[in-house]
Amino acid sequence: MIGHIKKEHTLTTEMDDADVMILNTCTFIDSATQETIDNLYDLKDWKEYNPRRKVIVAGCYVEENKDKILEEYPFIDGILNTGAISKINQLLCSLDVQTKIIEDRKKNLLEQDCRVLATPSHYAYLKIGDGCSHGCSFCKIPSLRGSAYFKPPKNIMAEATILANNGVKELILIAQDITSYQYEDNYYLSDLLLELENIEKIEWIRLLYLYPDNINERLVKTIKDSEKIVKYIDMPIQHISDKILSKMNRKSSKKRIIEVINLVRKEIPEAKLRTTVITGFPGEDEDDFSELLSFIDQTKFDHLGVFAYSDQKNTASYKLEGKLEEQTKEKRAKMIIKTQKEISKKLNKSYIGQELKILVDNMNGGRRYFDAPEIDGVVFIDNIQPKDIGQFRSVKIKKALQYDLIGEIT
Repeated sequence: MIGHIKKEHTLTTEMDDADVMILNTCTFIDSATQETIDNLYDLKDWKEYNPRRKVIVAGCYVEENKDKILEEYPFIDGILNTGAISKINQLLCSLDVQTKIIEDRKKNLLEQDCRVLATPSHYAYLKIGDGCSHGCSFCKIPSLRGSAYFKPPKNIMAEATILANNGVKELILIAQDITSYQYEDNYYLSDLLLELENIEKIEWIRLLYLYPDNINERLVKTIKDSEKIVKYIDMPIQHISDKILSKMNRKSSKKRIIEVINLVRKEIPEAKLRTTVITGFPGEDEDDFSELLSFIDQTKFDHLGVFAYSDQKNTASYKLEGKLEEQTKEKRAKMIIKTQKEISKKLNKSYIGQELKILVDNMNGGRRYFDAPEIDGVVFIDNIQPKDIGQFRSVKIKKALQYDLIGEIT
């Protein structure tokens, strides 16, 4: 969207200087929806200072409320959904009257030719798919984004090549589930990865997110044999109790999850595992939670995120019986966080005295191959110079923190 806007308009980082404010929204969980609503009322106040100012809303809040959003918030001048990103300039030229532009959501993946990086110049996200066909009972993505669809390989390669030529060293592939990637009948994620490896200027390829049921031996071998795909397996399992996995409508089972973890650790000993779990799902009893907590303690994931279950309208789990109190859900989440903190601290201590390859992000520090930006830990570096930013450096680790490390360039 920024790329399209820059063709015809001027961007500003100061609200007071802007003629138009564009709010790109999320509604994945209640807190995201509330943040969207709070920002809308902030923009209402901003507009009241000058009636010539305009407000545009984009993103998933539009997908979910496109038939009523303009009536509920009459101060909004225009909306566009996720498929209409390339029409932003058309919308900007039509704001004399309330305007709605709704396009096929699949166009979201095919209008990336003029993108502007919102990340530091040495790494970039590349969306290879959108939507999801898994139908997890707690998730709104299928209703917001539709079933899974994927960008053709030629488009992905073209965008990746442009990024590499513009200085990107780390390419982060994203989709709701990249392991489902398929183009036509016989082209899968492993085929795409083999092509991406041929882009000379790309040094790291990171994969987000890997659905456990679709991690097969071929994909593991592709990662193992690659010199560029970082040995970082981000595999959200959500739970380990078969009873809860079934209620979540996850296709995984405890047996399958353990098989995948064992396969990865056997074939790629240096692989680091990240996962995400949910506590307090409807029907989760003490035995289910104890099973999850014990599994986390035994498995020792390198990174782990936890969310207390958030009840969402328009999802199957919203209608389930056995809802837990917020206090119980949060208490269980805190117990998992406490366990993971202890695991993380012990793992980090093992790096003291080692020299690690670090991609320097800024004047504070950088990341190991198994640290995704803004998600996982940071290696703080005492002796960074401006010339180090965006470069790989050898860093000797001097101290371990709960989630982060401290070192110096050697």
